[in-house]
Amino acid sequence: MNPIVVFDLDGVLLDFAASWAQCASWELGRPIQKVSDAYDLQERYALSARECHRVWSAFHRDTWWERVPSHDSAWDTVCNVEAAGGSIWAVTNVDAHWVHARAISLGGLIPSGRIICLGEDASAHHRAEILEALHAQAFVDDQVANVNAAVGIIAAPVLLHQSYQGQEEPAHGVTVIDDLLDFPVVIESLFKAAQSA
Repeated sequence: MNPIVVFDLDGVLLDFAASWAQCASWELGRPIQKVSDAYDLQERYALSARECHRVWSAFHRDTWWERVPSHDSAWDTVCNVEAAGGSIWAVTNVDAHWVHARAISLGGLIPSGRIICLGEDASAHHRAEILEALHAQAFVDDQVANVNAAVGIIAAPVLLHQSYQGQEEPAHGVTVIDDLLDFPVVIESLFKAAQSA
């Protein structure tokens, strides 16, 4: 059986922050500047709660979920993992009715049947439950809490370090990478073990 490898979408395969900032500029009628490395978008772009609500409303109302571009390294990374024998899945904290839009954003990289939408209120624990149910062997995410929750559940929990402020420290057993293209190298041993079994 091929090792199941799960990717987070926003911040890992997809450049959600760029799309959200573009939507914010359009909705608010002014340029939006990043002022911090906070994960929270309101804080990252120094917006009021009212402005942030307007942007989220526009993002949901219009076709922004379909237009989130992939990061430059997304295709190469996923194709390398697939070529090595990985069975690719994705998980995201958006509501299930956006699954088709997420598949459009990915441009065929991962089919909609392999995209799991947990809902915007899902916790790191919910992701860990999905990883366990899938019998996933590797997982990459840009949020420390999500990766830490996977420790002990999967063989290779990997954090794509994005320099977000205020996140917890990676747990013992988490591999930290700065470039998504390093992910296939980190999990290479999983594929060797699967091939020899």
